[in-house]
Amino acid sequence: MSSAARTSTCLAAAFAALTFAACGAPSSAPGGSAASADLTTPTHKSGTLTVVTKFADPKYAPYFVGVAKAYEAANPGVKVDLQQVGDQPYKDKIRVLSASKQLPDVYFSWAGDFANKFVRAGLAADLTSVLGPDTEWGKSFSPAALKAFQTGGKNYGVPIDLDAKYLAYNKTAFAKAMPEGPWHYPEDQVSDATERSLASEVTREQLYLQLHAELPYASAIETEKYEERKDGSIVIHQQILVGRDTQKAIVLGKGGARIKQIGEAARKELTEAFGRKVHLFLHVKVNPKWEEDRGLYREIGLDWVE
Repeated sequence: MSSAARTSTCLAAAFAALTFAACGAPSSAPGGSAASADLTTPTHKSGTLTVVTKFADPKYAPYFVGVAKAYEAANPGVKVDLQQVGDQPYKDKIRVLSASKQLPDVYFSWAGDFANKFVRAGLAADLTSVLGPDTEWGKSFSPAALKAFQTGGKNYGVPIDLDAKYLAYNKTAFAKAMPEGPWHYPEDQVSDATERSLASEVTREQLYLQLHAELPYASAIETEKYEERKDGSIVIHQQILVGRDTQKAIVLGKGGARIKQIGEAARKELTEAFGRKVHLFLHVKVNPKWEEDRGLYREIGLDWVE
């Protein structure tokens, strides 16, 4: 069975089950440590609670409007300042707010490095005491949803959705239905793809896993060089193709940190898959017209369609 899941969260304060707590936005903690927050529920709640989400879509926006109104009705002394914008406007808005240390009390984030940036900067409150897996509230979430927003064993986000897709098959039923025939490949060979092709797919997988919402979907992996050395090791040179300079900056990361992490993870997976040492070298190339390269399509196993 293979599965894929996408999770998102609200950081800082709790935006679920009407459990708002009116408090100021967390200030940046020294040394990039987690922001401190008073998570106790006050007897009397008053003030303004600022909330920003990326759910401006009419399908989702009414839910958050309803939550805000219900909370205001239950706590007459609190006004909820709710702002909802689209995906890209939200990314631009939250970056400006975080840079100016003007983040709202509650804000949305995608899983992965997008959320971890706020944690590293001390802009997300540690919610472990009320949301950890051993707490009453934490036990109401699936472990996978909570884990998606854990950093250093601590919880920094309240999951608000968990979308999953999976493919399952009955091995017994397949075995009975499959007609007998000769082996077309060695019994221990799990794919007819070449190691060169598999190397590209492994790197592509790491690109998806590590960039999450910031992933340039118009991107491809091209294996420029694949060489087997006399000592049995493999040397692989790959280029990550993107369409714009801004996408190149995302893949590289600050000081090249992101592409280094992608390369290290891909190299480890390839070494385990091939059963020998792999030397993997990655670089990013901007080519606005790479999608028109028929040769590249053939290399990654796709047909060119006019």
